[in-house]
Amino acid sequence: MILDDIKVCGRAELQKLLTMRHKFQSGRKPRKELDTIKQEKEELNSEEELDRQLDEAVKRIEKEKKRAAKKEREAKTKSDLRHKMSVIATTTGIDNDEELNMPKRLWEEVRKNGFEALNADSSEDDESSSESS
Repeated sequence: MILDDIKVCGRAELQKLLTMRHKFQSGRKPRKELDTIKQEKEELNSEEELDRQLDEAVKRIEKEKKRAAKKEREAKTKSDLRHKMSVIATTTGIDNDEELNMPKRLWEEVRKNGFEALNADSSEDDESSSESS
């Protein structure tokens, strides 16, 4: 039916029809291209978003690892310092008799009997002094 109309058209009308057809098809082509370009951009944007999120996650994990390592170093330093201080305190207290400021007689009793016996003797002395008062 349409072909019958074209057979009747003159040369000028046929040229106008072809020009119109060409414009119509060329108008459709960019639209398809625009749609595909738009889809590609959306895909790229989603890929870029995923890459950005991945980079953020990696940075966050690295920060957490650094924090944990720092806490561990600080804890180890504190532990070492405490250990050194305890060693110093025990060796200083035992080896250096002068720092205890006890009379010589009392110090000799402590060496013979130990601190527990000294505490028992002093508690007995306290009881006897309270009874006599």
